[in-house]
Amino acid sequence: STGEPSVPLDIRLAGPDVVADSDTSAEVSLRISANDGTRVVDLTLVGLFVIPNDSPRFLVLNAPSILFGIARGLVSNMTALTNAGRLDLPSINIAEFVQKR
Repeated sequence: STGEPSVPLDIRLAGPDVVADSDTSAEVSLRISANDGTRVVDLTLVGLFVIPNDSPRFLVLNAPSILFGIARGLVSNMTALTNAGRLDLPSINIAEFVQKR
C-alpha cells in the first residue's frame, strides 16, 4: 500500500479547546476524525503547553499544529500495522482552520 486513500479523505477537526489554564501553561485538546471510505479514525489529543509571555496567540495556532503533527504520526504508524494499509493524514493549514471557526 502506498498510504494514499482510494477515495478523498474526509478530515474533521474539533477544537482547539483550552481544557485548563493558568498564567504560565494551558491544556489544549484537539479532536481529529478521518474517513477514507473504508475505515474511520477518531482520536482526541490533549497537550500541556507552556505559554510564552510575549505570545498568547501560541495556544490558538501553534498548540493545535503541534497536536495535529503528532496525530499524523500516530495514525500513520498504527494503520500501517493493519491489512488495509497505512493511512496518511494530509498536512493542513491550521491558521486557515482556526480563522474559519
